[in-house]
Amino acid sequence: MPPNSSKTYPTWEQLAGYFDGDGDGGVSIFLWKFVVSFYIDFADQCEGQLRQIVAFLRVQGINTGTVRKASGVNAHTLRIADQASVVRVAERLVPFCFKKRAELLTLLEYRKLDLVTGSEVQSRFEHYVMVGMRERHGKRPFRPMPWAFSIGFRLSRMGRRRHPRKRFVLSEAQKREARERHNVFGESVKALSLSYGLSRSAMWRVLKSE
Repeated sequence: MPPNSSKTYPTWEQLAGYFDGDGDGGVSIFLWKFVVSFYIDFADQCEGQLRQIVAFLRVQGINTGTVRKASGVNAHTLRIADQASVVRVAERLVPFCFKKRAELLTLLEYRKLDLVTGSEVQSRFEHYVMVGMRERHGKRPFRPMPWAFSIGFRLSRMGRRRHPRKRFVLSEAQKREARERHNVFGESVKALSLSYGLSRSAMWRVLKSE
């Protein structure tokens, strides 16, 4: 019989055991101009397994993406992209993880504690690949960010304030990307508006457009 996807994980400790032992999931990073964004990913051949995770996380108030079929492989994926939810999940998983503990700690030291720079984040993740703690997924060019998250966030805001009358127009590809990040990966309107330099109302119009 297929697994019952209506069941959920009962505790964060059990979910951490699955996350830490899963070879395909983990912590991913995306480089913006001034800041680093983190994603928490789960992957499994069993779609029902991931739906159990979604059910548990949503009961905990976590904003998740949707379970989707991975392209080119026999597997399904789940991504947590909303940055506030990413931090909350990392806080709850890190006490119970071993293999992926360093990635989660780096996430928290950057996004919550403001202790490391964006450059340090990139160097650490490259080191984790070199010592075999994580797999390499493509080659990401290094982007110098010699500042902590709070400073990078202010720099991104200052760049928009210097051009208050400039109208930021998204390409069709950016609009599709924004809708996917919101509808599939669960990123909030606030996070997307900051990423693309739009007001929240303008971001809403993009997400509702076809």
